[in-house]
Amino acid sequence: MAMTEQERAISQLCIAIQGYCNDLRVDHNFLFDSYNLECIDHCVEKIHRMINPDFDKICETVEAAEREEREDE
Repeated sequence: MAMTEQERAISQLCIAIQGYCNDLRVDHNFLFDSYNLECIDHCVEKIHRMINPDFDKICETVEAAEREEREDE
């Protein structure tokens, strides 16, 4: 099923927000506020998964690989 214009716009917004959170973490070393950034990032990811099935599939693949890596340790 193709994404609507609104879903595509929300997806792009989610990507931009997550990029901004990453920039704050890396560029400004916001370790003291990382909990809030993690909460924002997590909420944005959940929204992104709801409106973009392709993003959800990518996340599931990455999460499966991370689980395998942890199990191998």
